[in-house]
Parts: sequence; structure tokens; C-alpha cells
Amino acid sequence: MFSATLSKEIESLTHEFQRAPKIVQIGKRANPAETVTQLVYEVHKHLKMPLLTHLLEDDKLQMVLVFSRTKHGADKIAKKLEQTGVKCATLHANRSQNQRLRALDDFKTGKVRVLVATDIAARGIDVDGISHVVNFDFPHIVEDYVHRIGRTGRAHAIGDAISFVSPDEQDDVRKLERFIGRGLVRKKAEGFNYNAAPQPISDDRPERRNQRPFQQQQRRPQGQGGGRPEGQRRDNRRPSAGQSSPRPQNQPQRDAQSPSGARTLWNRLTGKK
Repeated sequence: MFSATLSKEIESLTHEFQRAPKIVQIGKRANPAETVTQLVYEVHKHLKMPLLTHLLEDDKLQMVLVFSRTKHGADKIAKKLEQTGVKCATLHANRSQNQRLRALDDFKTGKVRVLVATDIAARGIDVDGISHVVNFDFPHIVEDYVHRIGRTGRAHAIGDAISFVSPDEQDDVRKLERFIGRGLVRKKAEGFNYNAAPQPISDDRPERRNQRPFQQQQRRPQGQGGGRPEGQRRDNRRPSAGQSSPRPQNQPQRDAQSPSGARTLWNRLTGKK
């Protein structure tokens, strides 16, 4: 079995299906490339998108791969960047195979400047010339971080790995630093306002039409208000056992209309029995 990366979960799984497997590896496992400059920008979560837009104003960020933790987050980042005039594409599991190939091809040929991807969809991405990798969401797993930044600085080329770290992601950064045996360089973006207040969340849901305010219906007392008068109300109650239903007033008597009923009436009038 050949693999560019082999996580501990996959390695433990191989022992369940193979007998005494041997592992051959080149270099230290999960060791970040030495040609990649790793920088950490400590920023609040609501300032990550403005910081990314601010950094992209620099022309040095020519071919940028942005990693998002979720598919919805990747679409949201791409939408915000498109609104600022940055051409970008997305790569995640909800995209079809043709859409993924088109996104990669546009990224390779320079039609789009930024490719926003998730970890699973980015497995196996082989694109030369990526200048910067941006961890918009810092990964929880160390191997995912090494895999992400390995998309740049390939074949001894120089690249930059930028990580946006919010206060709730500090534990993941310290875990990574213990793993690689050194600390990551913290940096501040020049000309960026780190004290900006969060913007109000806009509701993009369509506005419901014909909405009426809720009005509590009050029950009217019996015999008052609209409806039929008391004497004209329909009685829908069924007659009880042994009780005949009342005959409507406008319905003629069937005894006088039927042949047997007419004969009985004639006998009564003539005195015949």
C-alpha cells in the first residue's frame, strides 16, 4: 500500500487486515517542509474574513489556497471574496466531479486567484506554484496541518503558510508546537484594525409575504355576535335509540302518497274495514 500520508488511524486499521506489515518511510513523519515559512495571526473569529481581505491586497499573494473546516464555511468565504472582486473557486464534497476538475483547472491556469477547499476534498491536490496556504480555520489534528501546508513549498520551492488563530484555537496551536518541537512565529498585519467591532448578522432568508399579526380570538358569549339566531340553529344531534327523528315540515306525508296508504285512508272514510 502506497500513500503520501499515513495517519495513525489508517495505520492501526492495516494491522487488523494484515499480518506483521512493514512500513517504509522517507524522512520524519508529519514533519513540515523546511522551505515553508509558518506564520500565525492571532485574531478574533469575527475578524478573520476582514483580515483575509486585507492580506489579499498584497500582490505577493498570487496563488492562494485557503482551507476551511466545513463545506458551508468554504462557500461563505468564496462568496465574500467574490464580493470584494477577488476571483476564486471552491473545492469540497458537495461539488460534482466536473465542478472540482473545473475549479482545479481554473486555479492552475490562473483564471482564479484563490481556491477555497476543505481537508477531505484537498487530499491529493498536486498544483505547482502555490505561493500561500491560509488556514482560515486552524485544524484540530496535527497531521491535517502538515498536509495543508505541504501544498506549498513543493520540490524545495519557497512558500508561506498563514494561520488565523482565534482564542478558542490556542490549544490546537500549542499541541502542534509540542509535536514539531518549536514555536510558530506570531505576526501582526500592518494597517489592520484588530479592535473592529463585529458586524451585525444580516438575515438572507426571503421575507415572508402576506404575514398577518397574531390576533387572539376572543370567544363570544352564546347568543351574541354573528352567526345564526338561537331559533335557527341547526340541530345535528342524532336521535337516541327508540326515538324517531322529527319529520321536516315541508315534506309531505308518505302515508297519503303511497298506494297502501291511500287504500287505508279510503277505507277509513267509507267505513270499510
